[in-house]
Amino acid sequence: MPGAESDILRRQKWLWTYLANFDIARFGWYAGVGSHANNLWSLAIEEQFYMVFPFVVYFLPRRALWIAAISCVVGAILVRLYLQNAGYGTLVAYVFTFSRVDAIGLGILVALAARQGQVLRQLVPAARALIGLAILACLLITVRNGRFSFDDWSTLIVAQPLLAFAFASVLLLTVSENGSPFLRGLFESRTLRFFGLYSYGLYMWHPLMGRLIRLSGLQQAKVAAFVHSSTAAVLLVMVAKFLLAIAAALVSFYLIEKPFLRLKDRKPKPSPA
Repeated sequence: MPGAESDILRRQKWLWTYLANFDIARFGWYAGVGSHANNLWSLAIEEQFYMVFPFVVYFLPRRALWIAAISCVVGAILVRLYLQNAGYGTLVAYVFTFSRVDAIGLGILVALAARQGQVLRQLVPAARALIGLAILACLLITVRNGRFSFDDWSTLIVAQPLLAFAFASVLLLTVSENGSPFLRGLFESRTLRFFGLYSYGLYMWHPLMGRLIRLSGLQQAKVAAFVHSSTAAVLLVMVAKFLLAIAAALVSFYLIEKPFLRLKDRKPKPSPA
């Protein structure tokens, strides 16, 4: 897209400081939705959580942590309702930190429950029911709106938290001893563990790899004309993007991520007496 690079360079300070979601909420997507930096809004929220919540865990007692996590879930839904009533656009609710912490809060709750095995086991029936409820609600919203889009407030306010509950339920069923053996086996498989290890790089680099594929001339229209099949062209381009994204994630992991991960095992040297 013309101007994409200049737009990203002009606003790059928000990317370096992991505040891209606030920038996008205020000024919109980077040079349009197709920019290869727009996916960084979610990483910004993730890093903001990593910067803040360790202090919350350190200073709050266990019971207060439960309250803090529940407050994240309820608070995010209330923030989305406020943004709607105040006349803000759906984009703000979609990328704003305080309207997206319901999923984070649910993850915290699952982690807290995992430390109390009995609580985790008791939540398994509710988790199974929530998955079905979320699927049903999303289907009904899709039929009602004629689409499933986060540009619709009904999706943001109803379906989004239900999806967060559904994914938290999948996680709970995976880690609980009386949960789902199928899910546990699935997430412990070598394939998913491979993608889990390199998932950060995959998410980080895949839009840029898609752009590079397009710039290389490997475009669906050209491939379709060559193979005489639109379906085959779509699949071939998707596979090319996927393989290039995996290659970028591997390089990123071993050259950037792994050296930093090794620092976690280093102990500070004692100060001289």
